[in-house]
Amino acid sequence: MATTIESNPPAEVEAEIEFGDDSEQSCDESIAESDTTSLSSSVFDYVYENGRRYASHRTGGDTYVLPNDDVEQARLDLAHHYWSLMLRGKLNLADLPQAKKGSDCDQMRALDLGTGTGIWAIDFADANEEWEVIGTDLSPIQPRWVPPNCKFEVDNFEDNWIYGKPFNYIHGRNLVGCVADWSVLFKNCFDNLAPGGILEFQETDIGRAYSEDGSVKPGSPIAEYNKVLCEAGKILGREADITPKLVDFVKAAGFVDVKEIKMKFPVGSWPKDPRQKEIGTVVQEILQTGTEAYGLASLTRVLKWEPAKAKEFLASVVKDFNNRKIHTVYDLHVVIGRKPE
Repeated sequence: MATTIESNPPAEVEAEIEFGDDSEQSCDESIAESDTTSLSSSVFDYVYENGRRYASHRTGGDTYVLPNDDVEQARLDLAHHYWSLMLRGKLNLADLPQAKKGSDCDQMRALDLGTGTGIWAIDFADANEEWEVIGTDLSPIQPRWVPPNCKFEVDNFEDNWIYGKPFNYIHGRNLVGCVADWSVLFKNCFDNLAPGGILEFQETDIGRAYSEDGSVKPGSPIAEYNKVLCEAGKILGREADITPKLVDFVKAAGFVDVKEIKMKFPVGSWPKDPRQKEIGTVVQEILQTGTEAYGLASLTRVLKWEPAKAKEFLASVVKDFNNRKIHTVYDLHVVIGRKPE
């Protein structure tokens, strides 16, 4: 069940949960109101571990290792800038479907899964005023003042999907490590797209930091970081090294005209090319906190490391990311598919 976060609400108005038409309620109003209050407040039952704040276990946060505190929100917004650099200012690489003249569809609809701070959804809504845009996330960390065609819901996309109307475009970004069954996720996307609707996922291969010149050595902190992320992901059932396989899951879900766009990006300012240097500098800044964001709960909660040992190890990884003599590279995959007419 999704919790709708109201846009532009009056002060002190809490998020509401829609239960449907009153005629369908099987319990009295007082019980319904109590349930609403309980569910609405539960999304703010954050979990605090080792100095970081995480999503409520009521919304699925027990299997989600990324924090949702202010430090993480700043990282997510900077990551949006990195994606803008990688995609040369574009929010999407897919060609968006157009509304058909004379159709029953009076407004195109877009869904942003795992919206985080909502920055992509807000930018997309601003750029496409004729679209209705919905962003969902485990945590209610999105701004309240948003474009009139944009709204946010607290929802776990691994639960049952209960959207009333189909979407024309579904977008996902940075979800690797957060998904238990990609085949189920893409099937839900397929079933909730209108004919001709577009799916686009933009993902980094987070479990495979490497170098093209051998400067990332076997057994080095970065190489070991790869291993622990993948090990923790397997225990959680959320693989960190699955990105190259996503294109096959998209095809298996029934999408057509599937294409995969591959890119790579550096960590740090060591490249000579000005554009790559700029991208690498931004990525390096992201990893100052992003290394711990992905690694701390993975090491302590999942792999049962002592917090002090985990933080010492993660600091050594960041030190290597900052070493100009270590030329770390990551791969990026954008997978696009279309639902048949």
